[in-house]
Amino acid sequence: MEHENTKMVVELESLRLRTSGMLREFYDEDRQGMTTAATFDQFSILSTCSVLLTLDADPTRWRGLAINVDSILDALFQESWEADNTLQAALLVVVNRLFDPSCHRLKACPAQQAHFADCINHILSKRPTRQAGRLQKLSAYLRYWCSRALILLLNPLSPGDAATSNDAPYLDPALPNDALPKNAAARVALALERSAEVSYDDVCRQLAFRAAGDSVTFDVVVLAYSLITYVAIGDALSHSSPMTSRTRMGARNDARGAGSALPPYNPALAKAAIRATFDDMRNGIWETGQPIFLAQTEEGGVSDFVFSPDMVASMLEVLSLDDIRPHLDALQSHVSWLHQNEVHRVLPARNGAVATLLRGWRSHHLSPEGGPLAWCTAQAIRCIVRLEQAARSLSTTDILAKLGGTSGSAPDPSMWNLLLDSDLKSDQADLTLKSLLYTRMLAPLRALDAADALGRRGPGDDLVELEAAACHSAILFGPPGTAKTTIVAALAKWLGWGFVTIDTSVFLAEGLSNVASCISSVFNLLMQLERVVVLFDEIEEFCLDRTDPKLGMESRMLTTAMLTKLADLARKRRCAFFLATNRLRAMDAAVTRPGRFDLKLFVGTPNLTSRMRRFSERLAIRSLSSDATNLAVKAFECMYKRCWNTDGRFLTFLETERLAADAVDIVTAELENEQHHQPHLTKVLWRAEEEQHERLVTAFESCLDAVRSVMTVRDAVREEYIISETMSRC
Repeated sequence: MEHENTKMVVELESLRLRTSGMLREFYDEDRQGMTTAATFDQFSILSTCSVLLTLDADPTRWRGLAINVDSILDALFQESWEADNTLQAALLVVVNRLFDPSCHRLKACPAQQAHFADCINHILSKRPTRQAGRLQKLSAYLRYWCSRALILLLNPLSPGDAATSNDAPYLDPALPNDALPKNAAARVALALERSAEVSYDDVCRQLAFRAAGDSVTFDVVVLAYSLITYVAIGDALSHSSPMTSRTRMGARNDARGAGSALPPYNPALAKAAIRATFDDMRNGIWETGQPIFLAQTEEGGVSDFVFSPDMVASMLEVLSLDDIRPHLDALQSHVSWLHQNEVHRVLPARNGAVATLLRGWRSHHLSPEGGPLAWCTAQAIRCIVRLEQAARSLSTTDILAKLGGTSGSAPDPSMWNLLLDSDLKSDQADLTLKSLLYTRMLAPLRALDAADALGRRGPGDDLVELEAAACHSAILFGPPGTAKTTIVAALAKWLGWGFVTIDTSVFLAEGLSNVASCISSVFNLLMQLERVVVLFDEIEEFCLDRTDPKLGMESRMLTTAMLTKLADLARKRRCAFFLATNRLRAMDAAVTRPGRFDLKLFVGTPNLTSRMRRFSERLAIRSLSSDATNLAVKAFECMYKRCWNTDGRFLTFLETERLAADAVDIVTAELENEQHHQPHLTKVLWRAEEEQHERLVTAFESCLDAVRSVMTVRDAVREEYIISETMSRC
């Protein structure tokens, strides 16, 4: 059951670990910024922005880096910006929006607001025009970064398809007025529309050149950056996920015939462009393509050509992984190139320090002499991070499909809200199952998902503290029918994580003689998952009490193996997992002891509060009068209280639902009977309320009798229930 992405994930993780500390050697503590090379003393805005983009790719991996990000941003603000340098202007806007989304620094530095506005004004002055046709001012590379800068100016809450929206401003209202050029909203909208249009045309043109066999005119850099510009702008203006359905769908129309300011989204065209881009890769990299700077007036850098890792990272940041998937072989060859082309240079001893070995990367478009460069190293590390994220995501998707699970989606609390809660016997008076799971698992795990170690929206989150507060595992035990599986599925749905159930059949898939190897294979897959909720459902046969003299040696060995695998999974803390069982006391003590699972929770039948809430919700659907509703609620509660300690509290979730449904039908029938005998009343008022109350209670009790005859929690099951409800460990 070895997975095809496993090798790439392992190789990328190893490669990323080797990059630890690389960027530190380019850091100038005096200037609080990055230099181009470790032997240079000049502050480099390009290198500093490249490093910040690398930090943004995965902030949590860089929390231990001995670089003060706040100081870097402050130094960047104090540096002399070249507003007429298109690449520098675009990158400055991008990193300032990524690392200061609330504009705290910009508002605190009025002198830089005008400079920020100059950068935006310069970007807008370079926008594509229809009249220029193929002779646009900017390269496809610069057009992408300018577009990304403008996208980050948009208001994330606005519709995104009109600069004159009356409901919300088109641009982010956090931006100070003085940080924007005159008539910015309309100009940004037009610039993005023209950039998308020209990029769409360039994609079509480059694919035509390639189909015609014109290798001289075909340019893979133009194709790739035009594609991601086209996709990124459409994404931002339609507020949909990358490469998914858009409001501008209309692949049969051309760019100006779709009835939209934007070119229509054409998934077939996008896939063809991705295929052509990767087919043109040679030995893990692309050859020299269109220069970054087309005009003599543009300020060039140390290399005028796109570094392949930068291109790979940008593609992974924009394009759908499902469309990248067919080209994993090409990405693997790029990983190999990164492995083989790491460069080294010995730095001479300075200020009494010993000589150090500088490691990093240097663009393949430059001569190999000279050693690593900061911007190349940062772009390579950003690429490695994005590749690892992509490989892990694809691996998770494939493993879930193999095991019959479901992939994550947008967080949705609706299923959780519908669950009926149950009480937990504890020293804490009002403790319930849902409240405890929310406090100990849901809220902390959601906080970890939203955490920002770099403090871009206020003080940096203490990830160590958040991680310590989060529970990642729990045993859920209780009688059948108490919705243990539903609870776990609802928790996964609210988190927006993937979900998979592992039951006995999974471990027996290869026969009884291969159970041990199957357990090992399944856990090898589970160890690769991230942001997934795993439910081990009724696997007691593999966790039986080893002190039981009736237990054979093979069963004892399976229990030992299972304990080891569960411990390994717990140490990873990349997913949440639950063990659901109806027979807690049959399990080995090592499974249930503290440390193996974070929580041990009894899942009982619904408490009275949740039952009454559900009954009221059912009544509300029938649109009854307030008098009838109040009377029915009182009668239903009275019925429950009379029998609560005998049978009422032992009704399972489904039995509770059946009783509530039958009771609502009785109430409705009573009302219809009243209306039939008193048709002149516009509002039904039940007479002889006390008499009617008792009649309803009696009718409800008859419904309870029907349910009682087939209820799950009775006899030996009830005895086990009463013993188990005191065994929770919170």
